[in-house]
Amino acid sequence: MDQPRRIIPIQTTQTPDVRPVIDVDPHVKLSEMFLVAPAPPEVRKQKNLTEVHTTYDITRKNRVALIVAPEWTPTSPPYGIARMTALSRASGFATRTWDINIMTMHEANCREYWSAYEDWKWQNPHYSEHVHPRIEPVLLKYMAQVCEWAPTVIGFGTWYTNDSCTVWMAREFRKRIPGVIIIFGGANATQMKITDTSVADHIVSGEGELLFVKILENLENPTEQLPHILTQSKDQRVDLDSMPPADYSDLNVKLYDNQGITSEFSRGCIANCVYCNETIFWKFRARQNHRVLDEIEIVYRQQGIRSVQFIDSLLNGNLKELRAFAEGLIERKIRVGWGGYCRVDGKMDRDFWALLKKSGATGFAFGVESGSQKVLDLMKKNCRVEWIEQNFHDLAEIDMCNQFATWFTGFPGEELTDVAQTMTLMWRLRNSGMGAQSSGTCGLGHNTPLDLERERFGVATKDWSWGWATQDMRNTVFHRFMRFKFTNILLEQFRLHGTVRRYTQHHQYPDLKNQYRIEYDPNNWADKIPWEKDFDYEIIKEDINPVANTLINEPWPLLRVFWLAMGPYKFHVEFEPEQDLREFGYSRYPRGGEHRFWGTYNFEIDAGGCWTANFDARLEADAYNDQPTNFHHVYNGSGTWDRPLEQIALAEIAG
Repeated sequence: MDQPRRIIPIQTTQTPDVRPVIDVDPHVKLSEMFLVAPAPPEVRKQKNLTEVHTTYDITRKNRVALIVAPEWTPTSPPYGIARMTALSRASGFATRTWDINIMTMHEANCREYWSAYEDWKWQNPHYSEHVHPRIEPVLLKYMAQVCEWAPTVIGFGTWYTNDSCTVWMAREFRKRIPGVIIIFGGANATQMKITDTSVADHIVSGEGELLFVKILENLENPTEQLPHILTQSKDQRVDLDSMPPADYSDLNVKLYDNQGITSEFSRGCIANCVYCNETIFWKFRARQNHRVLDEIEIVYRQQGIRSVQFIDSLLNGNLKELRAFAEGLIERKIRVGWGGYCRVDGKMDRDFWALLKKSGATGFAFGVESGSQKVLDLMKKNCRVEWIEQNFHDLAEIDMCNQFATWFTGFPGEELTDVAQTMTLMWRLRNSGMGAQSSGTCGLGHNTPLDLERERFGVATKDWSWGWATQDMRNTVFHRFMRFKFTNILLEQFRLHGTVRRYTQHHQYPDLKNQYRIEYDPNNWADKIPWEKDFDYEIIKEDINPVANTLINEPWPLLRVFWLAMGPYKFHVEFEPEQDLREFGYSRYPRGGEHRFWGTYNFEIDAGGCWTANFDARLEADAYNDQPTNFHHVYNGSGTWDRPLEQIALAEIAG
């Protein structure tokens, strides 16, 4: 006679007091640790959230393997896979996790491919030709372990960097484990960028927890025919507090660079930046601080983690909970370094930042994006340039010198004046505790307002040269590439010559230094340089064609900012298609052998401000809407510039 099924409901809306939990066996299911957990002293329910319900059933037949394929960041284990592990185990499924990514990085003897600036090499054809042959032996080793464990379900977390490897592994598992069910989730699945969807039985798009549990329950007790692609409604927000703590028990945190974990304070964003798909992908909600503290404390007591990296779009979306979290770390004596992404916020003063530092915060990443108030407003960032300077000034005062700032150039509506203002702000922030800065180019994110409402932003509906362009052709992939390269040349000066406070910027693009030469005396550097809103950067007045008319003037913002910041200097830079493509990859440089740009720029300015310039630029590209785009232009010119040091002094006094 069959035994009755033993079903134990998990009260995942309760939170344990984990502070006494020390020396816990890491192999004990976290779900078992929470069967008789007391409720927290205060539970603040957020409205319009959907709870994730799990039911622990010891008679489950399916066995679940969760896998991370290369390449993903080696700094900390992926949070999504730990979250899904907890949900699967809380439902009673035998579950094991393999981070094959981190094992491959340690064993394949090609660590260089795990650089953030080598991401394009993980995509085909480069991946299949160069990367895969070097890592396949390690992949096969750990795939054999998975096969020996004999899972009936294999789930993969997917990103654009591990798509090629994940698809290959899924095909191989199908050969080795007949009948295995394969599930793809993660960012690449959500963005529908998986190169071969046929290798997966189910693809989960959007927030995955509800759908993951649904798939597992339906496999165990089939009640419906689930579709190949399951999409979580964007209007349905998952209650983050309703789930068990992320389960890292299968992962050795000491293998990761930060010897810590990732965690999540919130999802979504309180802003409405038009270039970002965060508000399209999911609506904002934050976890209660004690839930986050409990999750961290479990791993802190079990594995002695040293750090927590938050994966949130922004940590400071709910300042009340963030303050309580920092105070909780101090109260519980959880000594870990932590950080994540933040918005610049005028409400966060020096004392607030100081509390975060006292609790263990080591630094934050800020999406500054632009130094032009006009562009920030076009982006709808709800941010003021003066807030940016104030936040970084306060962080410098408390000596938190590990901030990171991201920028990008080429937003629709950005003109050369705006580019110069961004470079100006970069210079003004270089001594403000900035550990590093990174600059990219503007893309049209999938399903963002910028993508869906192109006409509103002056963006042409038809791409040109494998990239978007504005309707007036004043902003094309070539304009953005020039701004990108010039901006990174500016940033490299901070790394080469240091700043007042520690600057840890490493070689983002190692060969960039071989593409330009600059001679100057650092003793002439100005601490601050003034904002110039009326300077005319279209110095070369010629009517060639819509692309050429503006492209020939792209060097002037950098040349002008260098003069204001450094005084007299000599500068030479080259653009060469094969060299640029080899260094920056297809993600930055225009694709296609028929679309190429060459440029040689020489500029010299003396102490009196007298300058001479010699430019030689050539573009070969297809016509656009029957308008010519090709040109070869040589410019020889001279002039005199003021260096308004008195304005700089006044700005410092006013500041």
